[in-house]
Amino acid sequence: MRRMGDYEGAVRMFQRVAELDPRDALNLGDMSATMLVLGRFEEAGRALRQAESLAPSNTQIFSISWYFAALTAN
Repeated sequence: MRRMGDYEGAVRMFQRVAELDPRDALNLGDMSATMLVLGRFEEAGRALRQAESLAPSNTQIFSISWYFAALTAN
């Protein structure tokens, strides 16, 4: 969905997957990145913190963390 430009649809899909498997760190990271594109920074931060706690050494999640920090820096 995200590849087709349906970011809201992609977020709904990621949220459904998170309900089914709340320990899927990559899903949470992808959901966070998609929320960032939509400007949903608070929700993105919550999903990202959860992903980081599940997979602290995952490089994909680390990259999303940098992206989040760059977009939310004052």
